[in-house]
Amino acid sequence: MATEERMAEIEKIMSRRRSLTEIMRKILGFCKEQRSFACAEEEMATYPEFKYIDQSQASIIRILVQAEALDLIELDARGNVIAPSQKNSLSEDELDDLICSYALKATDAAIAVIGKMTTEKRLDALFAASPDRREAYAGVMNLCRTPQSYEQIESALSNKAPLPSRNDLSDLPVYPSALLAELENAGGLVWNDAWELTDEGNAYLKAHE
Repeated sequence: MATEERMAEIEKIMSRRRSLTEIMRKILGFCKEQRSFACAEEEMATYPEFKYIDQSQASIIRILVQAEALDLIELDARGNVIAPSQKNSLSEDELDDLICSYALKATDAAIAVIGKMTTEKRLDALFAASPDRREAYAGVMNLCRTPQSYEQIESALSNKAPLPSRNDLSDLPVYPSALLAELENAGGLVWNDAWELTDEGNAYLKAHE
């Protein structure tokens, strides 16, 4: 499969469930360097997004391996990579004895995909697509430098002029939930028992002050 086709498949897998997109992006970034399977699982467990999904670290990793976003590397008892030639003529039991653990490393195609998905690029695209919402986006992000409940954000925005809907057939204003969803999808905010500015979102605000 050509690199472009693999990238398209990885992007498709990562966007299939939005609740997994950031988790997958982060773990692929973490695995730019070879990591043990257990280390990758421990890392993923630290992500705020992971608390709210119904899949295990191993199942998410398997999805990425199947999509050729992660290489699953077999290691022997000394932690050395097992070459295909070492497995020739081995029985199933002998093969089980040879493989002692696994490591993970992001593929070139996956690294190219996440390079297109940086928070900076996604926030740039979001702000550029909605010039009339820039002030609102920045205001919400600044507010979330300290954790905020939805009600707190809603109250803060109630003092601002309502933003018109993009739907020409609707007279309803834009609800705070829509702004939050857009900023979350761009990697600027994360729900962690409250709405919080991400580290990358904070860096973006500082760069544009």
